[in-house]
Amino acid sequence: MARQSKLEVKDVLDLVTAPDSEIEGLDDDSDGESDGWGDQEDGSESSEDDNVNQHHDDSSSSSNESDNENIPLEQLHSKKSKTSKKKPTYQFTTDKFVSNPIEFVGDDPVSPDPNVDRSPYEYLKLFIQDDMLEKLACETNRYSLEKYGTIENFVKSDMDVFLGCYFMMGIVKLPKVSDYWRAGLRFPLIADAISRNRFQRL
Repeated sequence: MARQSKLEVKDVLDLVTAPDSEIEGLDDDSDGESDGWGDQEDGSESSEDDNVNQHHDDSSSSSNESDNENIPLEQLHSKKSKTSKKKPTYQFTTDKFVSNPIEFVGDDPVSPDPNVDRSPYEYLKLFIQDDMLEKLACETNRYSLEKYGTIENFVKSDMDVFLGCYFMMGIVKLPKVSDYWRAGLRFPLIADAISRNRFQRL
């Protein structure tokens, strides 16, 4: 196999710029654009001074970039922070909170006299009134009719006992609700007030 001869630079340029070359876009007349080193728009050749000025502009821009590179980052950051908008700062204090008095704008009900001695049941009635218990009994009877098909005829007094049993169960706790009626664990205050089946229906 014969060794190929080395091509000179001139030979390579002739191959590339030849009219029948397969490489496109390298002809001078293909796009008509100037690269800045050839003829100018008015047809005159670019002078050496223009090339020197262009080189001077490039060198000045590069010198500015190099100057910025020599500036410490803290100074550059401080310049940017000065131009940015300052954010408000908040500081916590240990002063006691003083609330403004709120004026009550609703109807002023008659407050119970604190000097009157009342039983625990009377204090309970200040929060749970009879109309609430009657509403509970009515809705319980309606639910019993819808689910079981029978009316249990619960009344307000049954709701009193039911709530009282729940309050007592919160004080005396057993593993199961049915244990309050179970032999050996029977709790008289609940078991004597209402039967187990009626309580579970409620």
